Amino acid sequence: MTSGIGDTAGKAPDWASMFVAEEWARFITTLAADLDRRGIKHRFDIDTGCVHCDVAGSVPNVLGLQNLAQVCRGRPREAWAEAVRHHFDVALDVKDGRAAEELARDWSLAREKVKLRLYREESLPEVPLVTWHVADGLVAVLTFDLPATVISVRASDRETWAVDDEELYETALDNVRNEGLLDANKIEVGAATNVVVLEGGRTFFAASHALFLEDYLMNESLVGTAGFQGEYGAVIAIPQRHVVIYHPIDDLRVVAAIQSMLVTAANMYAEGPGSISPDLYWLPPDDHDTEDLLVRLPCERVDDALRFMPPPEFLALLESLGPAPERH
Repeated sequence: MTSGIGDTAGKAPDWASMFVAEEWARFITTLAADLDRRGIKHRFDIDTGCVHCDVAGSVPNVLGLQNLAQVCRGRPREAWAEAVRHHFDVALDVKDGRAAEELARDWSLAREKVKLRLYREESLPEVPLVTWHVADGLVAVLTFDLPATVISVRASDRETWAVDDEELYETALDNVRNEGLLDANKIEVGAATNVVVLEGGRTFFAASHALFLEDYLMNESLVGTAGFQGEYGAVIAIPQRHVVIYHPIDDLRVVAAIQSMLVTAANMYAEGPGSISPDLYWLPPDDHDTEDLLVRLPCERVDDALRFMPPPEFLALLESLGPAPERH
């Protein structure tokens, strides 16, 4: 009942690069065995990191695999089968699927449950979802936040709601914001240079706080008597779903912050769970004319080094910055 596996003894794809060949073969075989045990016909799409399941009714039929791969890689191999079983138990839970269908039929019920969750576009399944472009390759996806899982809202379900896209986005964003600000910790990464780490614990929506980072830039407990930080915006890392890292841009201290954040983002993205992006992003100031909310600051690994490749407008900003004020 399994198809699409291909050469499981070969090199793992990029989204599962934490596996050596033997581990990759064991992982994909464990997935297939669990779905076969459930009597579910399935097809692996190795390129996109998804499995298409032949299931009827209200449960999702396209499931992402990267997060599960990261969970398994962090556990002993003998624990993988149990991790896979639990993952599919939750993902294929009929009760949550039925709850999502009930919400999809009634916007007055759905408006309390919709939230935005950040994803890289390339990691999304090839099914029509409700999305908003946030930056190059980064989107906010409309989801239902259910007790045991998070389910993406299908585009066909959204079409039945008498609400425009702007109100829908703001409602879903407010549902995240209304949970309160995340725990914030300042970490020194160089001489008089700090980055702020926002940690969301078990929430799946911590990364979505990057969509209203201004709330943190104006937060009294973080900025002190200054009232506001980030005259030139902020540089942000969104490596995985539980964390946002940022540094307000006021002067050349941002260079040391970027150097630290590049390494941290790359490592956290590789480790997961819930990996989003190894890149950095720039939140420009309000008076900056940009099409997207964030500007992508690409980073790629070349051999054992990280190469930072920001666009010209960000390089021009760096060149215009002055030194940090002297301490007295």
